[in-house]
Amino acid sequence: MISVTTEFQGDAKKPLDASDPHILNCGRKLRDKNSEYPENLSDLVPDFINKIPVAKYTLASNRFFYISSKNSHMLFYTSLPPSGRPTYSFEKQAWAYMD
Repeated sequence: MISVTTEFQGDAKKPLDASDPHILNCGRKLRDKNSEYPENLSDLVPDFINKIPVAKYTLASNRFFYISSKNSHMLFYTSLPPSGRPTYSFEKQAWAYMD
């Protein structure tokens, strides 16, 4: 079960490590082309993006994760291990924060 505890309010709390919207735009472009969001991040490569970027520049916990279901598509990464996950909902087009 995933619970969203706090929504980001504006750019001030938007995660700096993932503030480049390029990977988000690629997901939207694939949806526009195929009428659905990708099942996996790897579906974006190579037509929409050369490679999946790192979420932040650290030695650990630096990759994006993606959850795809019938009605929900979310991209997230761990900003503060072991929890603290900024999460982007493609349907809501908004960032939130999971604990």
